[in-house]
Amino acid sequence: MIFLLLVNVSVFAQDTTRVPVTDTTVSNYNPPLPSPRGVKHNLSSVKDGNGGTFLIWETFSTADTSSTSGIYAQHLNAAGDAIWTSPLKLVNSGGFVNPKITSDKNGGFIVAWTDFSWSSSDTSLVNNYNIYAQRVNSAGSKLWGPRGTLISNSRSFQYIESISGFGSAGAIIAWTGAGSRLAVVNGDGTIAQSILISTNPHSGIGSVFEERGGGLSVIYSTSTPISGDSLFVHHAYLQRYTSSGTPLFSNEGINFLSASDVDQDIEIEEIVLDGAGGVYLLIYDDINHKLYLQHVSSTGELTFGTPYGKVVDESSVGDMIMFSDNAGGVIVGWTDIRSSQISSVKNSASTSTVVTTPGFYAQRFNSAGTKLWANDVAIKTSGISEDGELAGLTDDSGNFIFVFPGNTSSGYSIYAQKLNASGAAQWPSSGVLVDDSPGDKSDLTLSVSNNTLTIVYSQSTASNTNIYSQVINPNGTVLPVTLSSFNAVVKNANVELNWKTASETNNAYFEVLRSEDQKSFTSVARIKGKGNSKAESAYSYIDAIPVTNADYLYYRLKQVDNNGTSTLSYVEAVKIPKLSEGTVSVYPNPVTDFVQVSVNSRVNDMSIQVLDVAGRVLISKNLSANTAKIDLTSLSSGVYVLQITGAGERFSRKLVK
Repeated sequence: MIFLLLVNVSVFAQDTTRVPVTDTTVSNYNPPLPSPRGVKHNLSSVKDGNGGTFLIWETFSTADTSSTSGIYAQHLNAAGDAIWTSPLKLVNSGGFVNPKITSDKNGGFIVAWTDFSWSSSDTSLVNNYNIYAQRVNSAGSKLWGPRGTLISNSRSFQYIESISGFGSAGAIIAWTGAGSRLAVVNGDGTIAQSILISTNPHSGIGSVFEERGGGLSVIYSTSTPISGDSLFVHHAYLQRYTSSGTPLFSNEGINFLSASDVDQDIEIEEIVLDGAGGVYLLIYDDINHKLYLQHVSSTGELTFGTPYGKVVDESSVGDMIMFSDNAGGVIVGWTDIRSSQISSVKNSASTSTVVTTPGFYAQRFNSAGTKLWANDVAIKTSGISEDGELAGLTDDSGNFIFVFPGNTSSGYSIYAQKLNASGAAQWPSSGVLVDDSPGDKSDLTLSVSNNTLTIVYSQSTASNTNIYSQVINPNGTVLPVTLSSFNAVVKNANVELNWKTASETNNAYFEVLRSEDQKSFTSVARIKGKGNSKAESAYSYIDAIPVTNADYLYYRLKQVDNNGTSTLSYVEAVKIPKLSEGTVSVYPNPVTDFVQVSVNSRVNDMSIQVLDVAGRVLISKNLSANTAKIDLTSLSSGVYVLQITGAGERFSRKLVK
């Protein structure tokens, strides 16, 4: 049958030591992103327009559905670190399915989902299938109310299938139910227009996207039964609409694919915009293992011929990826058994079984459908897990990056490779090992900033599913120092930092970086590293809380190698404990000679200090009672800071003399 696999049509998606990762005994990924407990799935992402990434995922827990189940979001910076202190919960309760995300083109994102409302008397029944959407800005604020905006409500089944940005801050949202429909949503959450795409009850939507000039296009399919409900004839169409919702092609649109269940199993696997109003389609014949590339122009012409276009490969095993080369053409990657490793394995009955392990290949096509590389590039000739996932994108310099799975004894590993414009490998021939730790990796999402690649993925083990991020620098290396933990806690007037490494390679030192706004970081300490070590190493540093009006302090580690290259850790935040304004009085202010301080609180282990604007301590004394008189006669006229610290609390006040 024809199956339209949903994809994002706009391909989006730490500098380290220049040494390939080869030690598969160490888990080379960053600590998990802050995330509620439970199973995480349907992970997807979109660029934030500033080098970072927005993530969304579903979480459910059989132990506590009301508090931990839902749709969550997190904002990553260009280094792959979580920007928000904790994930944003987009929806508080209910049943959800398959959230879709797109950029709002204003530094935030829009997400849409199907919400199942369950019967209170019989939880096996569903009362409603509602389509909701929510817009979120870069700070994590919900812009369309606490619940989001209702796109469509129905007591019959309807399922969110595709979303794309539209206009300055809106989106196109498409779904199927008794037919296929879409809604154009404004930036304020109101619905600008609704369009009925097809009344066919067996229709499906592959992709929706905005056209230049305010129009939009839809790739969709319909199925007509030819023998009861067991055999069908399937058709796939491209339809374009004006900004007012008027279709530009007659009838259903441009019919670019037709097939019958009787003798074919044809799937549209990938859809990519050509940048000129048309689309590229990657089509797979599952029976004959043939992979095709088709192009539909802006005027509806099938430019690569009928029935399916140009042949890409004739021995594909069905796992593939396609993305734009940012030059009017596309890059295609696929698994193939043409030269896979074939072995004969005897089972318990002493009979032989042939085992094949596919390879992974790539090719570049221009807008005429011509292969630009003389031979298909063998990225990995064998050892590709058929259960894994593929991902790819074009970086800032016009190189092409692929992420692909390998085999391991427990789950599968993740590798990456970069090809230049001519198809030559830029990283080690075997690829860069991203993660070889136990567990299945899925939901691969990629982004690139300054040619540095960030890979986000979920990893499932027998006990849990978590979300991880990994960063690969332009030269194809990952974190040389495996940071197993890093935390910061407040103790009295100090912040105590502790971190551990599982292994170190050429580690010269750590710099402790501090910030009051999580944007501008300054170095406060340098701690010598262990150099090279496979054993666990522990480090610590105590930082005095500075004079500040901020409510939080943010810390991260900068690991510097012997050759001067560096890597940044994730960020740890601490809340600064403060005495409230109502518990401390300081008078007079401005002051001539003496200032009186009164504390309506416990004073055990507290001290008073007067500092200059550079933070130097000029006067210091213990606070043994609830009041104290501070002599300032030795100080010249100017601005100073009075600071009270101790017992896990602190207070600061500007003094003028």
